[in-house]
This record gives sequence, structure tokens and C-alpha cells, in this order.
Amino acid sequence: MKTKLILLLVACIPICIKTVCQDNNLQREIPILCYHNIFSGSDGKPGPLRISASQLEQQLHALASNGYHSISPDDLLQWMQGRTQLPANPVMITFDDSHLEHFTLAAPLLKQLGFRGAFFVMTVTIGKPHYLSAAQIKTLSDNGHVIGCHTWDHQPLGTGTIDWQQQLTKPKAILEKITGKPVNCFAYPYGEWNIAAIQQIKAHGFTTAFQLSNAQNSQEPRFTIRRMIVAGNWSGTQLLQKMKATFPSTGKTAR
Repeated sequence: MKTKLILLLVACIPICIKTVCQDNNLQREIPILCYHNIFSGSDGKPGPLRISASQLEQQLHALASNGYHSISPDDLLQWMQGRTQLPANPVMITFDDSHLEHFTLAAPLLKQLGFRGAFFVMTVTIGKPHYLSAAQIKTLSDNGHVIGCHTWDHQPLGTGTIDWQQQLTKPKAILEKITGKPVNCFAYPYGEWNIAAIQQIKAHGFTTAFQLSNAQNSQEPRFTIRRMIVAGNWSGTQLLQKMKATFPSTGKTAR
């Protein structure tokens, strides 16, 4: 009897460890960066949603030289579930709104520094001037980047009546047809969400959903993952400082 009890306790140890890891990981936040418009040369002025390619390069170099490693939404999900470990100094680099420059300017910089990105696409824009084409989305996916859903036309999901078929079902199917892969991650337009939106996102098969600066919901941490909008006038040093101020675990090994 004593032997059976010992064996039972030993068998329970991995389950207990996984549960503890999952609980701890759900309480921590990995730094996640959010970019929007990128411009080259003197084509624009930097702002909260606009950054020059040269400034983006400086920021990415700061991440690389300080030992940061990019992770994907699926990496984050498995870590939150206590199923895997993350590398030292993890960071997620995300891009919203499917701008053409995400492919022509950002992707080459990511490749140069060995980073992967997550690109959240509004499917209404596919193939339109100044936005990503289906072929470019496919290339990003084939090159190891993650393609996520950002609704059909950037409609906020936190208020009003939503056509979920139009905003979730169709965009997910379109992106999966283009990439030939499951599309499991979602980014809320304007970062807005409510419980009804979370329920629909779950029902549509998404496993993670990303907001912006609002606090992560303790009851739905996987569907209220917080991101930091990166300002276009931050230097690499300022980016690192902002990351540490926004995400207290920044710069630490996420095991």
C-alpha cells in the first residue's frame, strides 16, 4: 500500500509542476511591441503610429545587441500553458494593418537581424494600393513570420452590433487559404474588446488575442494579451527603457 502511494505521488509531480508553471506564467507579461506605419527617407514624420525605416532599424539593432530573441504567438501560448520554455530575453514584434512597407521595409530588417514578426492583416485591404498582396502575405508566412487576423475592415469589436461572419469567419478563411496554415492569433482593432468579443474569438478557433495598453484581464489572459505601441521617435535606448517600464519582466529569462 505504501509503495502504491509513493508511486501515485511521484506520478502527480509533473502535473503539479506544470500547473504551478502555468499559473506563474499567466501572471507574467512578455514584452510585445506593436508597429503600424513605416516610411522611408523623408516620406513622412515620426509619430505614435509612424516610424522611419532607419529608426526601426536602430530599435531592432538595440534589441539584437542586448540579447533579445523574438518569439511567436504560438511560442507565447505554449509558455502561458506551462508546456514549454522561452529563450532568454524574449520579445514579440508585431505589425498591424497590413501596410505594404511591412513587407518592403520591415521584413528585410527582421531577416537581417534574425528576428521573426507577427503580421496582423485586415483582409479588406489585400491587393489594394499601399497594402500587402496575397503573394506577399504568403511569402511572409513561408519565411517564418506569423500571419494573424485583424478583422475584415478594422471595425472595433468592443461596442455595437458586429457581423461576426464578416469580421472573423471570412477573414480567417481567406488568410488560411493564402498561407496554407491555420490562423490562430487575432489582434483587436484599436485594442478594443469585451467579453462578447472574446467568446466569439474563442468560438472561431483563435487561441490568442492581442490588445494594446489596457491591463490584461486575469480571467481571460490569453485573449487580452497586452502590447506596447512603439513611438517613431524613440531611440533604441529609449525603446529598451520603455519596455522595462511597461513590462517588469523585460530582460529576464522566461523559463
